[in-house]
Amino acid sequence: MKKLILFLFFALSFSVEVRPISQMPFDLNSSDLVYGRGTYLIVLPNQSIESYITNENFGGDFVKFKKTQGFDVEFVYYDQVATNAQELKNHIMDYYSINPMLEYVLLVGDVNGPYTIPTFTINSYNEEDINVTDYPYTFQDDSYDAKFFLGRWTVRSVVDLINVKSRSIQYVKNDYVDKQIYNNALLVAGNYKTAEGSEVPPNEWPVTPVWTSLWLMEELNNFGYAQIDTAFFHAGNYETGEFNPEIANVWNDGVGVINYRGWGDANGWHKPYFHRENVDDLSNGWRLPVVMSFVCNTGDFGNDYSGTGLAKCFGEVLITGGTVASPRGATAVVGPSDLDTDTRFNNVICGVMWDALLEGNAPELAQALHYGKRS
Repeated sequence: MKKLILFLFFALSFSVEVRPISQMPFDLNSSDLVYGRGTYLIVLPNQSIESYITNENFGGDFVKFKKTQGFDVEFVYYDQVATNAQELKNHIMDYYSINPMLEYVLLVGDVNGPYTIPTFTINSYNEEDINVTDYPYTFQDDSYDAKFFLGRWTVRSVVDLINVKSRSIQYVKNDYVDKQIYNNALLVAGNYKTAEGSEVPPNEWPVTPVWTSLWLMEELNNFGYAQIDTAFFHAGNYETGEFNPEIANVWNDGVGVINYRGWGDANGWHKPYFHRENVDDLSNGWRLPVVMSFVCNTGDFGNDYSGTGLAKCFGEVLITGGTVASPRGATAVVGPSDLDTDTRFNNVICGVMWDALLEGNAPELAQALHYGKRS
């Protein structure tokens, strides 16, 4: 009996809370906690496309791949648990309440099309407009307190799905590229503005997009990036700098990251000009970067939410471009859905995200984005 009592006392004395490792940067007392990989929950529109997620012959077995990273992986089928975004959120939150090790949620589907997963909307900051957002799926009352991280593959076809899945796997496995490209970066920026849709003279353009990019260039140099190329548009070169071949040339040669600050919309970057149609001309193959597009509307996955608009915004074209045998574009994109974001906020989010990544506070992209949102 004494042995049993001693054993119970020992076990209870050393009982500690286990938390998802991705939450470590946001826990105030992380030294008192134990961390591990958690659950990776995949939400599919229905069960019919599950085989394209798991079949090794279709760009790799994504479930097996995530398990090699330490995750437990489970599926949820939207058509079996919900009929709208709020019901899906309730189901995910119920899941989280019994499985607090839920770490990531992946929505597979677009807001329209044959593979539909609904989203939420939020009023635009500056204009009388509504924007799509998946962020409300992740929190309950406090929008700064995300319980888990969430991403979306905005796919409308099996081809899109395989393209996105395969590059997500290959970004880690690197079966087809020289890893040295990840030491290279491309910074693109445009100092430009209009007023009520009309041109304004260059001396009235904002200057901080290029300034922010120059700061980032210095940061990347300090942290050991081997090559940093730039393509800037500003008052000093506006007569010749609108179309810059350096963007496509460097992209095709291979870079790990591309960062944009400036002027744009769902079609792409306006200054210097690089739009959706330019993605079709890329030939970067498996040299697929992460693209951070801190500019209006380039991540508007619900541009046709109301029934009209682009089926694929700039960011969606980037992550689905090409084929599984010959991809082009990017492996992942960070970009806003709002058509009228604010320069002062974009600069801060850009800076905070990069600080978090480079300083090791947020080694994963979702963590870094959350840092940016909280700034």
